[in-house]
Amino acid sequence: MYYIIAAILLTIDQGIKCLVISGMDPGEKIPVIGEFFRIAYTQNTGIAFSLFEDKGFLLILIPATISVVCAVVLARTKGKTHPVLNWGLALVLAGGIGNVIDRLVHGYVVDYLSFGSFAIFNFADVCICTGCGLILLYVLFIYGKKDAPKA
Repeated sequence: MYYIIAAILLTIDQGIKCLVISGMDPGEKIPVIGEFFRIAYTQNTGIAFSLFEDKGFLLILIPATISVVCAVVLARTKGKTHPVLNWGLALVLAGGIGNVIDRLVHGYVVDYLSFGSFAIFNFADVCICTGCGLILLYVLFIYGKKDAPKA
């Protein structure tokens, strides 16, 4: 089930990116809620906040490896671990694959969500951050607890 969730999220990510690429020019900004929220097409060759720009191989290898680890953990546990962990793994898996696909196909990640003066990011980044947050919650508050409910 969690692979299906990851596949749906990956499809959403790639679909939005396809719409942005086909409907906008790089650097173009479309106000949605004034200057607070805009769709702003950016071609990011780095990672968060454009760090490590043009380090293509590492920026493919690291998220690809993390995605494989998430897939292996989901496969080995067969989704029988806590739902918080499973959702976290599925989100990181989907987001990681989405950004790796971008790097392999385009040579950069398609970013488009812009809130105020904060960094521009994408749906895959939201999946990765949310997934990491869920995994952290699992590790800090659920893992090892005797009364933790199982999926």
